[in-house]
Amino acid sequence: MPFDSNDYKNFAKEWNFKIITSIPPYSQSNGLAEKGVGIAKKMLKKCLYNESDCQLYLLNYRSTPVANLGVSPAELMMSRNIRTKIPIHDNFLIPKIVNRKDKMIENQNKQKEFYNSKARAKDIEFSENEKIMAWDINRKIWEKATVIKQLHEPRSYLIKNLNGNIIRRNIKYLTKGKPSQSSILTYEGIYMNNGKRDIQISEEDQKKLGKKRQIWTIKK
Repeated sequence: MPFDSNDYKNFAKEWNFKIITSIPPYSQSNGLAEKGVGIAKKMLKKCLYNESDCQLYLLNYRSTPVANLGVSPAELMMSRNIRTKIPIHDNFLIPKIVNRKDKMIENQNKQKEFYNSKARAKDIEFSENEKIMAWDINRKIWEKATVIKQLHEPRSYLIKNLNGNIIRRNIKYLTKGKPSQSSILTYEGIYMNNGKRDIQISEEDQKKLGKKRQIWTIKK
């Protein structure tokens, strides 16, 4: 069932939970789900390569302690160890309440602090109707845009580009920086970057942009 379908929205309304979707070109914001998909893919590839039982791989994954938590996924979900092919005493199978919420929050804060110290994109706030520069993901250029409103999703804005399209973007692709003329679209339709030919602009794009329209880059 698609996450943007009416059925799913009605299901969320019935069960009283909030849907938070990731921004289309920024899958990094959905990192937890992407990591889970990556683990599942690696597991399936190993199963096919070794011609082994996939259920056994799942059993081992569920019984292996998570890094920095000291407990397995099975313990987090069911508050007890599960029986594997390795012999274990029955005393270790007795259910025991496991609470690692504080430890998980601590690990997340450490990861956030480390990522923010290295990340280029900082949390910037934009106001409604503010004139900004937005990165065109398809043509790999900066162009002018207007902020419509801030969305309830984290670091997400609704903007309107020069073509009149209303799109949703993460602040990674938005900036308040002043444009410079280091890159412009010439009359011949060649994208110039500091005097060097970089990419060819199609005739269709030339008609949309107009001959006299200039595309700016941002000073870093």
